[in-house]
Amino acid sequence: MSSRVVVPVVIWLLSIVGGFGYLSFHAAAPGLGAGAPPTWPAAAALTRRAERDALVVVLHPECPCSRATVAELARLMARVGDRVDVHVLFVRPAGLARDPADSPLWKSVAAIPNVDLRVDNGGVIAARFGAVTSGQVLLYDVKGSLLFAGGITSSRGHEGDNDGLDTLEGAIRGASGHATASVFGCSLFGEKR
Repeated sequence: MSSRVVVPVVIWLLSIVGGFGYLSFHAAAPGLGAGAPPTWPAAAALTRRAERDALVVVLHPECPCSRATVAELARLMARVGDRVDVHVLFVRPAGLARDPADSPLWKSVAAIPNVDLRVDNGGVIAARFGAVTSGQVLLYDVKGSLLFAGGITSSRGHEGDNDGLDTLEGAIRGASGHATASVFGCSLFGEKR
């Protein structure tokens, strides 16, 4: 075989291997975790009932990774939905022309029973919870203490059994202590990672 054939084939193969390597690295790289306050923020603009734990899920309406978070949230709610109040915030960053309520992701969340959906213009509420990555999940107990901060997927856009979801479910069911998990998703405010 001549070098005129071998060199392009080798370059092509290296490009394919490099592309798959990059995609694998990106899928496994967590976003920034929330700098969540240890107690429910007084200015949260969300209602927290004293008799139930409160779960806050923060999403970017155009984050493809967050479809998996919504699917995991639906699984979780089917198992423990009667134990927790759920607030899902769709952050609408400056410059996002499309109304988040018109997104397919919104429609997926709206199909989950007993979930409070809100558009968070400018991410004001999300910022009060310290969230910077789509897919961030925070659980506060009946006293307003943070029990869980993290994600509920194993990597970007991947559904299925994972430690974050199991840990969150355990916290909802009464496991003691504060727990964390990596969050996998897009930046809520467009920062590059």
